[in-house]
Amino acid sequence: MEQMHPTQKRIFMTALDLFASVGYRNSSMRAIADTVGIKSSSIYNYYGSKEEILHEVLAVAQRSIMQTQTPIEEILELARIKSIGQLLFSMWQIIQDETECKILRVLQMLYYERMDLVSRRTYLDEPMRYFQLVFSALIEAGRLPPFDYNPVCFMMLSYMYTTFSSCVISGLSYEECVARHEKARQELAEILDNDQRLVIRND
Repeated sequence: MEQMHPTQKRIFMTALDLFASVGYRNSSMRAIADTVGIKSSSIYNYYGSKEEILHEVLAVAQRSIMQTQTPIEEILELARIKSIGQLLFSMWQIIQDETECKILRVLQMLYYERMDLVSRRTYLDEPMRYFQLVFSALIEAGRLPPFDYNPVCFMMLSYMYTTFSSCVISGLSYEECVARHEKARQELAEILDNDQRLVIRND
């Protein structure tokens, strides 16, 4: 996004605002162009269609998710001094900025609009895969006993999903979303630390 032409970036951010506020289906290229303050024909110099803008939003979301995932090697090192609940804060990052908050709202609204094919991997599959990799690595390294960790991963994903959903439904501000996000992480950390299957071995 940093390498975008200034006008293209304005178009992208305007489209993101519209997608997050009224939904993808209810947004149009004309509405985006009018809000930016350019001719409707000019927008096509940067994006061929509304779908192309959406794909860019999803690409930015994918990069954001990947960048906030703590490397597995670092997770294993942190496991020497932290409980599984404390590790959660490395596995589930706080919302980074207002743009990311808007992107999460767009992903959630795509889910509501039943556009699952374009949003499912970014919104659900990638975090689930990462949680599974973390638990698999902890077990393989002998830091956790072998157990079926998929229900735990689903529970973690459910907390994420519920938190993001509540932000969209309630129309909360960025600051309120961050506060709700942090509260959910704290609650989930307590649940994980009270699960006897998840007591990390340090011997």
